[in-house]
Amino acid sequence: MSKSVLGYSLIALCVVGLGLALLWQQNKGSHLVLDGSIKKVRVQELDPKRTLVICDFRLNNPADFTFEVKNVDLILTTADGETLQGAFAAQMDTDRIFDAFPVLGQRYNPSLVSREKIAPGKLVDRMVAASFDVAPAIIEGRKKLLLRIEEMNRLVTELVETK
Repeated sequence: MSKSVLGYSLIALCVVGLGLALLWQQNKGSHLVLDGSIKKVRVQELDPKRTLVICDFRLNNPADFTFEVKNVDLILTTADGETLQGAFAAQMDTDRIFDAFPVLGQRYNPSLVSREKIAPGKLVDRMVAASFDVAPAIIEGRKKLLLRIEEMNRLVTELVETK
């Protein structure tokens, strides 16, 4: 292969790569997905076989479209590898929870609820409270805590706790 053919091929490859990068950058806002992270997890024993988990997290909607929440799940993987799904507390009940258990500290954020809309380009802090039918020691020794948020069009965002 001659040097000129190789040179032209490299230039053409660079031009195509630049075109693809520009196209990807222009369409970046058309992908409806949330970015975010779990900021804080609080655990409270309700009785010897039932534990409350309060999860504070931050969400960012980098898309050009509103993200409307359809469903939220809090899923815990125990040290044994068992998967447990939490039973959510309603927003009204979380106020009573914080009053009943001062050791949890203050309520930092409103609850993320079904039908809530997260506007394009917005950064929001939210929380969820869910109970699990296990002892607090099992929750504390967890392998993973996963917050799964489903959008009305069935798009799913998952936030995983980093321990």
